[in-house]
Amino acid sequence: MANLSAVEYRDVLVQTEPNNVNQDKIIKVFGQLENDLFLGQPEVQPIKWHQFTRIFRLAKGFIEVIVIIWPYIKMIIKLLK
Repeated sequence: MANLSAVEYRDVLVQTEPNNVNQDKIIKVFGQLENDLFLGQPEVQPIKWHQFTRIFRLAKGFIEVIVIIWPYIKMIIKLLK
């Protein structure tokens, strides 16, 4: 399994051109999470149990992404039923 590097992460965010408001929101959330994911290192850093603020910010970002994509998830669930 290949690790995601900070350069690749930044390149994907820069290359992604949002076509709608939701994509723009998701790109902003992932941009804000970049520091907490990489901590200035070239690869994603493991989360330690004592990093409460980092865990909180990552969880908050994850919840923001879920809130943004929830209508699409519901639509997919309806199609699968």
